[in-house]
Amino acid sequence: MSSCRGPGVLILDGAQRSALATARSLGRRGIPVRVGDARARSLAGSSRYCRQEVTYPDPGQRPADFVDFVLNEADSSPSELIVPITDVTTMLLLTDGRLGSRLVAPSLSSYEALSDKQRLLQLAASLGIPTPQTVVANSVASAVAAMEVLGFPAVIKPARSRYLCAGQVGSTSVSIAHDMTSAHRILTGSEWLKDIPALVQRYVPGSGAGVFGLARSGRPIAWFSHQRLREKPPHGGVSVLSESTPANDKLVEMSAQLLGAVDWTGVAMVEYRISPDGEPFLMEVNGRFWGSLQLSVDAGIDFPWLLYQMAIGEQIPETHEYRLGARLHWVLGDLDNLLIQIRDPTLCPNWKLRYRAIAAFVNECLNPRSRSEVFRVNDPLPALYEFLNWVAMLPVLPSRWRL
Repeated sequence: MSSCRGPGVLILDGAQRSALATARSLGRRGIPVRVGDARARSLAGSSRYCRQEVTYPDPGQRPADFVDFVLNEADSSPSELIVPITDVTTMLLLTDGRLGSRLVAPSLSSYEALSDKQRLLQLAASLGIPTPQTVVANSVASAVAAMEVLGFPAVIKPARSRYLCAGQVGSTSVSIAHDMTSAHRILTGSEWLKDIPALVQRYVPGSGAGVFGLARSGRPIAWFSHQRLREKPPHGGVSVLSESTPANDKLVEMSAQLLGAVDWTGVAMVEYRISPDGEPFLMEVNGRFWGSLQLSVDAGIDFPWLLYQMAIGEQIPETHEYRLGARLHWVLGDLDNLLIQIRDPTLCPNWKLRYRAIAAFVNECLNPRSRSEVFRVNDPLPALYEFLNWVAMLPVLPSRWRL
């Protein structure tokens, strides 16, 4: 791999697997990489490509202190680029604005237009992009009234995934209400509803789908798509086994419309729900790297490297070709998935099904088509770090053993 003499990067959110993929992508090209996280040690920080780890205040609990810390780090390394990985760090640093072009992220106006789900729905409607039938509710009473119209099951979705309130970052989650009793329980337990609206949506049966892209000034540079083969938890969550697939032309076209409408520069994950009759419905857009980023790198579209080149002003050609059928296996995530299955009698009610689940896990570990997401022969320490941390988090071990 050829080396690069470009500026160094400070990668934030080092606990994320996408941070590890970014560190490996840039570090193997000779770019000086530092990794930051709220913990003293992190997954990406344990990589051979990380030259220094830095520990910053928890951005969720102390957002102002976090921003000040990153600004001080930026002052001490004037040419270094800052690469946020999660929504929280991206939102805080974009909102502050003082990093300017050194922050490798979309513009604040573009980010707000797509990350605010209420504004996203309005934009989608103006572009003719289908979305689930939605009612905006600002209280429990108005949300209940919306469900009386939409029926059940109904999706209760916060207008924002993360938001600033009283000097802290508020966290939210999406829920599905199957009847009025569960709706009342969900709504009364949703503290965020006091601060931001809820989007009450008609549930769309079917399956999830998405495309991952990179754009410059609204012009698409690269697209990628994958299929989730297993998730944690099993009924829907983060991907633990995925495979590269052809990008759906219709989803790419609609995603390009969205990114072009807001003059987007950076990476984006555009998520859809495909109904049983094949109709796609836009669900949300995340302006950050995704969890299984390493799969796109393995398949031939190195998003971190492309984004870095864009950030330093280089012109890069459009890239749409990648290897299909590449598989990525997050081994410990899949092991968690297996343990959930064999312990849950509703998922594996008998030993035959438990055996099948165990065999599927073992077979994937031995599958020559699958690459381990965390363990790489030329960079083994992140896998060791992850394993020790996983063992330390087992409930039978004392908390003082945790890394």
